Amino acid sequence: MKNSLIPIRQSKASLRLGLPAVLSVILAIGFLAPAAKAQSSVIGQWRTAVPSGTITINLMANGQYTQVGKPNNGDPAMAQNGPYQLIAPNTIVFSVTDYSPKSRIVLVPCGIPNNPTCNVQRLQNIPKPPGSRYAYSFSGPNTMIFRNEQAQETLTLTRVP
Repeated sequence: MKNSLIPIRQSKASLRLGLPAVLSVILAIGFLAPAAKAQSSVIGQWRTAVPSGTITINLMANGQYTQVGKPNNGDPAMAQNGPYQLIAPNTIVFSVTDYSPKSRIVLVPCGIPNNPTCNVQRLQNIPKPPGSRYAYSFSGPNTMIFRNEQAQETLTLTRVP
């Protein structure tokens, strides 16, 4: 029994000539694919709903991002921005350089030890949010999934048209 991948009446020369044609088709498909790949780019505006509200992230081509969180309870929106970095093969790292609000007014309740006044408003500083790191994947051209293993968090974001 002959064990060969070459059919009996096909010469090796025709295989060698056929290989460049196959490679050129593969390369042509690869060169046509950037349009499809562009739709799977992280660049753009993305939105997700979480139990506490809605988060919108704008990832810009210059490596900067803005993120706005709108709470469901009517509190003011919270925003942060800064640079993001893509790390191969599929990790995105966000650094916070600015955020708002930086303070809020809170009502001091009664019964706090060493606090003689109660039921008064006091200005409370809000600390800078930490940066974050997510593994990302696409489940379609307009759906991206962020997974943060450290925080045990998964977010499904939808591209905003």
